Amino acid sequence: MKTIVLFFLIVPCLLFSQQYSKGDYFWQMGYCSFYPLQPEFGGTDINFNDSPASLYRLDRYVDFDKTSAGICDEMGNVIFYTNGIAVADANNDTIMGGENINPTPFTDSHADLGGTIPQGAIVLPYPEHFKQFMIVYSDLEVLPNGLLYTPFQLKYATVDMNENNGKGKVLNSQQIIIEDTIAAYGITACRHANGRDWSLMIPEVLSNCFYPVLLSPNGFEQMNKQCIGDTNAAVCWNAYFSPDGKKFARQELNRVRVFDFDRCTGMFSNQVWIPITDGGRVGGLAFSPSSRFLYITSEYWLYQVDMEATDIPSSKTLVAESDTVTINGVETPFWFCGNASNDKIYIATSATQYLHVINQPDLPAPLCDFVQRGQPLPTINAYTIPNFPNFRLGAAVGSGCDTLVSYQ
Repeated sequence: MKTIVLFFLIVPCLLFSQQYSKGDYFWQMGYCSFYPLQPEFGGTDINFNDSPASLYRLDRYVDFDKTSAGICDEMGNVIFYTNGIAVADANNDTIMGGENINPTPFTDSHADLGGTIPQGAIVLPYPEHFKQFMIVYSDLEVLPNGLLYTPFQLKYATVDMNENNGKGKVLNSQQIIIEDTIAAYGITACRHANGRDWSLMIPEVLSNCFYPVLLSPNGFEQMNKQCIGDTNAAVCWNAYFSPDGKKFARQELNRVRVFDFDRCTGMFSNQVWIPITDGGRVGGLAFSPSSRFLYITSEYWLYQVDMEATDIPSSKTLVAESDTVTINGVETPFWFCGNASNDKIYIATSATQYLHVINQPDLPAPLCDFVQRGQPLPTINAYTIPNFPNFRLGAAVGSGCDTLVSYQ
């Protein structure tokens, strides 16, 4: 009888983890649509339902300048997407109430091109709320010194696709999760070990503390701050959990910090500090699909780090240096990174019609097959890599918190 009871406890976790497993199958980017004399501008969609992925140009009113997030249904069809300011549906029409979910002086000045924060928004399914979703996002404000832009609030908006005859509606926006000087960029999330909820870790600026946040059927819950490791830099180019949910990495320009992550408690441990000393002014990072390797960009350089090495920082290997090719006078350095469902890693560059590609990221360099400008795009992309959690990560079976009902 005990075996039967455990089976019924675990099954709900598996079902939750299978929902929206194709949530990241469409990528949206591009800007300045409706310029018939300049077809190199406009929207680009990448459809990972096809193999190889299909790309096409389209005109739409939502533009992208670094901030891009969205979600697809179980069939890989677009439900909605956002640029951190506006919210649009699968027909590229603005969702009711989604004209501007983030009205601030800074975002208002960028409304035409979209949010300017890399990983400035993320879309999460609202657990146990049918066809409801949470957009988690931030804005930028000027600190008293007048020099540094940083978010003062982490916010959310609820999107209910049951409303408006199935076309969807933003039920609320500007709802505050955290109010503090939090570090710019790098909003990311990891599925909780129970396979249903979502965990976020939000850095407090110029301290070594993080705000753990849990999204459950009850909404957002802010837990006690955790202070660990070195001081958080104000600017973070990329931050991601590893695909297996066991690590968290944060690119802070001249260094990368990696933590072990406990999906049960939502807490960090064991900081590893990886120095970046090449002088790059912008960069990013992404884990390989197996979580074995961490890739780090630093403007003109791409590195691979072995997460299974005894001495992780010393395993840093140069994969490639930029060939400094320019397209119409624009350089193509290495910017922000993102994992795709085809197990490749794509790297944004300056405003050109290309992405760099790591074709075999689970292989050690140079076998990882990095190709500069390996993915042509139908339109110019402004540094944008869409931001998604790992929708295919399931419950941490055997972790002790992989069920939704306690053992009796």
